[in-house]
Amino acid sequence: MSNWADEGITDETKTSHYNREEEMKVIMNRTITMAVVVVGLATLAGPYQSAFAVKWEPFKFKGGERYEYAITTNQGGKEKVIEYILDMKPVEGEKDIYEVSYTTKDKIKKADLGQRTAFGPAGGYGMSLSLMIMNPMHTYLFRQLDMKVGEKMSVFGSGVVKITGKEKIGGREGFVCKFYQTQGDEEVLTTEMVIDLKLAMPLRTRAYQKGKLQSQMELTKYTKY
Repeated sequence: MSNWADEGITDETKTSHYNREEEMKVIMNRTITMAVVVVGLATLAGPYQSAFAVKWEPFKFKGGERYEYAITTNQGGKEKVIEYILDMKPVEGEKDIYEVSYTTKDKIKKADLGQRTAFGPAGGYGMSLSLMIMNPMHTYLFRQLDMKVGEKMSVFGSGVVKITGKEKIGGREGFVCKFYQTQGDEEVLTTEMVIDLKLAMPLRTRAYQKGKLQSQMELTKYTKY
């Protein structure tokens, strides 16, 4: 990854705390802004959707799957990589029953051991990984799109969603979907997802602040049992 926003604070502890507060504000502002938009889209989407539209269904898991991700964040201008694994293993001898496990692997200095150590990477924010990495408002927007390159959708003056191409990640191929927020006369990229229609989670998600990359979750391996 490259093009990180660097706040330029040299004190590591103050920088980490500052970045957590700033990221929290950005996430919450995006969520509040999009909440009103989602209400409007939910009202209009049903009657006007094509019967032949091919749309993404997030979180519709099949079971017997394993998703492995590398989550990269910006902490004080430095890249921090965390491994996240979602495993849905079939229980032997029991039909349609799965043993589901969630694993996050991080490297933390002794001086930084604390709340996030007990509750995972999101512990310091009091927020779940789903909100940090897969903002539900943006996920909703992407699932409204007909999945084809060149497709776009205006979001009531708040911005525009576009499918700009395809990309291969983790041995699979998906559509590159981007949300540009309207800021004055400009369209500023805020969120990107690469979506494989056959999977319940994206191949990659990226969050931007002021056009600069802030965090990324990228599939490294997908396994079907």
